[in-house]
Amino acid sequence: MVEFARKNSAHENIMFDVFDFCREDAGNLVARYGRFNRIYSFLTFHYVKDERKAFKELARLLTPNSGECLITAAVSTAPFDAWLELYLMKRWANLIPDPRSQFSKQFSFHFRKSKTQVESDIRLMASEAGLKCIALHVYDTEWRFPNVDICADSMVEALDFNKYISQADIGDFKADMARALNGARVEKDSEYFMKSIIYCLHAQSASL
Repeated sequence: MVEFARKNSAHENIMFDVFDFCREDAGNLVARYGRFNRIYSFLTFHYVKDERKAFKELARLLTPNSGECLITAAVSTAPFDAWLELYLMKRWANLIPDPRSQFSKQFSFHFRKSKTQVESDIRLMASEAGLKCIALHVYDTEWRFPNVDICADSMVEALDFNKYISQADIGDFKADMARALNGARVEKDSEYFMKSIIYCLHAQSASL
């Protein structure tokens, strides 16, 4: 992802770096670049296993009193539910990773929480990190595809399943992915609408 950004969004005033919120100390990043007035994270926090620690490290990166962050992350989404269903199938279990080991502790497969509980959890994590919540929304989204097969193809590419599944089996894998997605479908006319639940947090740093 970073290499893609370097090649396609190069600019003399843009620097690209990689920071692991779970394993690294935010102080090292502050030492290199100073504190940040704004931090944006779009659909990445659900990949961070320990979101609580990530919030705390992010808060350390913000300028005291005035720094702000905007975070969007998935709470639950149909492709990851489908991934789990395929992992639980005997044919694919030993070939693909268990998605439950890939995502944050707050992520909910087949959404077993209420949106009220999600909002309460996010507010608590932000507060424990020393962030002041300005606004928080938890909402349903529908991602439109021409049909479920194209959605399955897109998810196989996006989630890089091609590196686990042989070319001889990839057609069957995509067909099983489409069937799993179709079990959580929202269909309108001939199109396929893939459901996801997202949170969007706007927060401000605390004073030192």
